[in-house]
Amino acid sequence: MRLTEKQISSLPPRALHLTRAYLDTQSLVNFAKVLPHFHHHISESRLSAVFVPHWQHSFISLVAWRQHVVWFVAACCAALAANLFQFLDDKSVDIKTDLKAISKYIQPFFLVVAMPLICQLRDRVFPGTGGTGIPQVIAALRIPHGPKRRHQVLSWEILIGKIILLTMGLFAGMTIGREGPSVQVAACFLYLSDSWGKFQMSLVDRGLILAGAAAGITGAFNTPIAGVIFAVEEIGRSFEKDCQSTIVRTAVVAAVISWQFYGNYNFYNGEVRARTDIASELFAIVPIGIVLGLLGGERVYREIYLLTLRDSLTYPLNSFWLSA
Repeated sequence: MRLTEKQISSLPPRALHLTRAYLDTQSLVNFAKVLPHFHHHISESRLSAVFVPHWQHSFISLVAWRQHVVWFVAACCAALAANLFQFLDDKSVDIKTDLKAISKYIQPFFLVVAMPLICQLRDRVFPGTGGTGIPQVIAALRIPHGPKRRHQVLSWEILIGKIILLTMGLFAGMTIGREGPSVQVAACFLYLSDSWGKFQMSLVDRGLILAGAAAGITGAFNTPIAGVIFAVEEIGRSFEKDCQSTIVRTAVVAAVISWQFYGNYNFYNGEVRARTDIASELFAIVPIGIVLGLLGGERVYREIYLLTLRDSLTYPLNSFWLSA
């Protein structure tokens, strides 16, 4: 796509940072000619995010290399955070076992003392750290990008607070899953890296958050494919064509780092062996599968019926208001 000087100068200055054009070298020269007319509207660092250069130019572009380095560092930090949570979870189990061997009252005492302290820190020092982490990441995708908007769920304060409070909760003996916090912390690392990377708006809007979610799941379970699928289907709820390469590359980086720490780690710490000594146990599998399948189908049918009923009740009202 080649833009003339007249075409570029006609662009609204406030919409320049939302423009995504594939420009060749001559177009960049034309853009530089009219830059003094509206350079006061956008910063020079953000200007680099206006353009998505061809892959040939990215190898000689300092801006592109800076973005690659920032993304790689953020992906490594996201994977390290997920592996840190796994390490802390394992250590907390060992410490709780040692304390129980000394006295069975030590661990309950720590739990009673730590829970009110964690709640106070959550509300007074680290607001926004409540919740498991995954619903907060989903909510971040629905919040428009901008100052003091997504920072309610993705910020440095939440990142640090999540690590501190989760560590306290694990060693206090609380039943806390590390997967949700891994997703939110990893999403924070990737999303906040835009302060240095100045990525394209397609990545800032959704791509970086989804990539962080994929890295969190990958680092927590050492499952890159599951991390990508989870980010696309559960977090994004749609296929992100423009961001898919970033999501996959981030999951691969997280998988490599997890493999360096834990090797060929699998969630069950070994093989899952099961055998049936009694033949009658085999016959129990079939009726159990039938019953569970019927229960699942009944729930789906009930939800579809309720949605259809809601639409049938609200359609006359919507038609009335539209006609009025």
